[in-house]
Amino acid sequence: MRAAKVLTINAIASGLIGLACVLDAHLLAPILLEAPPPVAVLTLRLLGVGLTLFAIGVGLVAIQRETPRTALRVILWADMAWVAATLVLVPMFAAALTGLGLAAVIAVGAAVAVFAAFEAHALRRATALA
Repeated sequence: MRAAKVLTINAIASGLIGLACVLDAHLLAPILLEAPPPVAVLTLRLLGVGLTLFAIGVGLVAIQRETPRTALRVILWADMAWVAATLVLVPMFAAALTGLGLAAVIAVGAAVAVFAAFEAHALRRATALA
């Protein structure tokens, strides 16, 4: 898959999740967490803002005529950090998540891992062609 295509899908997915967290944090907190603390809504909103900003940045890279390798590398690192954080945080907080919350966190982590795999492939391909 071409870098622009995977980055576009990444931007759309990140943007949708980010906007959902910003706009519906008060609805998502009790769905995702067993006993959401008051700070859960604020935390989800902040996560949403971060994801929305990330989506905008990824989208801007995706629409470039040629994907800048440095930008692709930074996005790949961010996605790998997300996957690593998922692997560390899921076991730590699994008891605090509802079944749906656990499934959602794992599904998002898996999707980000797929994005990272395609981005790594695109980066290797771009580096080989350079």
